[in-house]
Amino acid sequence: MATAEHTERRRMGCLGIWLAVLIAANLYAIFEYATGGLGIYYRSPEAPLWPYYVFLISTAAAGVGAVGLWLGRRWGLYLFVIAYVVSQLAGMLQGTVVMALHIVLGLLVLYALLRGRELE
Repeated sequence: MATAEHTERRRMGCLGIWLAVLIAANLYAIFEYATGGLGIYYRSPEAPLWPYYVFLISTAAAGVGAVGLWLGRRWGLYLFVIAYVVSQLAGMLQGTVVMALHIVLGLLVLYALLRGRELE
């Protein structure tokens, strides 16, 4: 018979769906940044290229962090938050306000879903 803790870890509900969406979105964003999508070819000629490299690295780190959260590891949360903060700073330096709002909302939803959960 399964214990209450084991049942809680197996049933992730909304958190599991949210993490699956985050993992899929990060994989798509990694593909887009690596292949030159997501506006890299439509940027102005004087705009620096370094934010795209920062976005690529932080998106990969966020994807790894989301997998760590899926497994119930505390390091996954820390890596995810650090990657999103770095992405937020790069977005603000580049002047992308919509992306910055997206990141803040994503972290707020993750906080709401993780409230009351124990991570290892």
